[in-house]
Amino acid sequence: MVIKLPNAINVDELYEKLTKQFPDYDVSYIQKKVLLVKKSTTVGAMINLKKKNIKIFGDFGTVTARLIFTILILLLGVIIPLIVFLIVFMPKQNKFRDEIANFVKKEYNLQ
Repeated sequence: MVIKLPNAINVDELYEKLTKQFPDYDVSYIQKKVLLVKKSTTVGAMINLKKKNIKIFGDFGTVTARLIFTILILLLGVIIPLIVFLIVFMPKQNKFRDEIANFVKKEYNLQ
């Protein structure tokens, strides 16, 4: 999900607001302007801050889960892991992504 920004947002300020709003979730820095909000091992949201927009993606909560999924794709082919991902993981990740995106929109009065 891409959210347009009228002004740049400070990544440290967003980090603080997310940790206060969601104390049960683990918020961490992936890179300088990339945050990962983790609900569980398989459910998370990656927030990528740019100058003119924020990109929020549903993602696995840990690098290990991403790695295991990638290995399964290599071992089992694309079709079976993709079907499992679309049925089991993607709906939960998208719901969590929308929860984080709605908070960011509300907090910064964005569209």
